[in-house]
Formats: sequence, C-alpha cells, structure tokens
Amino acid sequence: MIRHAMRAAVTGALLAVLVACGDRTGTGAAASGCDRACLLAAVDRYVAALGEHDPSKGGFAPGARFTENAQRLPLGEGLWNTADASPPAYRLVFVDPQSGQASFDLRLSENGNPVWLAGRLHVEGGAVTELETVVLRKGVSFGDYERSVPDPLWDEIVPATQRRTREEMVTIANRYFEAIEKNLPDYVPFDDACLRIENGVQTTGNSDANFDGPNGPRISRLGCRDNINSMMWRYITLIDPRRYFVVDETRGIVSGMFMFHHDGSQAKTEIPGFGEYSYTPQTRRPFTTVIAESFKIVDGRILRIDAAMATLPYGSRSGWEN
Repeated sequence: MIRHAMRAAVTGALLAVLVACGDRTGTGAAASGCDRACLLAAVDRYVAALGEHDPSKGGFAPGARFTENAQRLPLGEGLWNTADASPPAYRLVFVDPQSGQASFDLRLSENGNPVWLAGRLHVEGGAVTELETVVLRKGVSFGDYERSVPDPLWDEIVPATQRRTREEMVTIANRYFEAIEKNLPDYVPFDDACLRIENGVQTTGNSDANFDGPNGPRISRLGCRDNINSMMWRYITLIDPRRYFVVDETRGIVSGMFMFHHDGSQAKTEIPGFGEYSYTPQTRRPFTTVIAESFKIVDGRILRIDAAMATLPYGSRSGWEN
C-alpha cells in the first residue's frame, strides 16, 4: 500500500533538515556558497529565461534535473514552451543560503492566460542543479488569478527573541501535516491571526467564503485552528513524502514540497457546529495532489500559510525519490 511504501521517506527528509545548522546572523551567510542575494538573483534569472523559452540563459548546470507537476521532463519542456515574457504579477520568494535553495510562488502569463508557478530551485557551484515546479492553469484548478500583492508579513524580520531554531521550525510546520493526516485537534500551534492562501485563494478567515459552495459547512470562514479542527480533511489519507528545503530563521519561513494522497474511501465526516457532511464526488475518488507550501512562524506559532497545488493521478510520486 502507498502508506507503507512511502512512510519511510518522511523520517529521512525531516532528519536531513533537522541536522542542518542555521544562519543566525541575519547576514545571509551561505554554507552553500550562494548567499541571499545570489539565490534571489537565481530565481529572477530563471523567470527571465522561462519567458524567453531559453534554458541556456537560466544559469543551469549541465544535466540539471527538472520536474513539472511531479513529472520528470527534459529542461526546456512544459511551461518553458508556453510562458510569456512578462514580469510576475505576484512574486513571493524565500531563500535559504544554508541549503542553497530558494522557493517561489509567482503569477505569470502563458499564451496570454494567467498561470500560477510555484516550486524551488537548488544552486550548487554557482549553477542551478535542480528545478522543481508546480504549475496551475486557469480552468484546470481553483485559483484567484487576480491576486497581485503578497502579504508584506512574509518579508518582515522576526525579532530575535521570537525566532526559533531550524529544528524547531520544521517540527512546527510538520505538526500541521500530522494534524491533517491523523485528525489531531488542537495539535498545531497557530497564531490567532493566522491566514492561509491556497492557489491564490484565502481559504481561512474568508468572510465571503464563496469557495465553500452554497450548501457547504463554510469551512473557509473559520480561522486556521478551527479549520483544521473541523475534521473536514478526513478524506486526506496520507501526506508523504514531506520534504523541507528552505528554512529562514530571521524571517520565520519554512518551505517544502508535499504529496497529499486521497484513497476515496471516506464517504462522510462529522463537523462540529454543522453536523454530518457527505463528501462530494470530486472528493470521493482516488487522487494525489502535489503541494508547494510555505509557513510564516513567529514566536513558535504559524501566522501565515501559502500553498500552490496541482492534482495528479492517485499514487503519483514526487519525481525526487532518488
């Protein structure tokens, strides 16, 4: 079964981050040889090359590995063929000089149509050796394609007294996935002001909550804590692997890539304050979702969540197991 075959990957990926040393100076010191400015420039260079449909201008190493929506592709395929040469309308970039990696969530244009592009790149020896992307197209996935201004909280420096170590930050983020997979109420240390954005849509604390549909339990109106406590997410049967590749202690950022598996067996759930809720046919089917997700952590509590996701066939792997 998928649960047993993939579970071992969680521990290994988590420990790989936990043993890393953090940059506690706030200077962007780089154990990888690529500091903060270097990584930010690498993302900009990649986006410019993407718009020109020319990987040779992206600073890639020979044999650089590339995936789009968990599918291994030759560098230059996929969105490389269709992206427009225009600056991102929405740009959220996080970097980790310690690991030599950067994560990004961007709104671009593809053949004149809006598209979300999220993922990460890895710089080694001055060149990009890995590029992992999630692409969301209008009409294929839900999304607010008009969102253009990232929350400025993401870039704020966390006061030294409210920072956590790399190990602690990854543990806090991982509790979010544990709570969803195992239906653990009050398990995640959320800030009362926490908000979550998924594919550009605010899916917690949303007063409009149109995304829930006319007969739904209005889950999007709830804050992060009550949203996770609602037991709405029982249909998510496994989150594995969970890979964390950017940890920025000074800004309180943790970013990673996560595979959500849904076996389709859950017919209904009991939601506090709403009662019994029967899952829709869209939910009651086997499928897997690849999610690029980032967390803003201040004083040990999750303040913001940003996620971009694409639906894949059930049992899909990340493309990075080896």
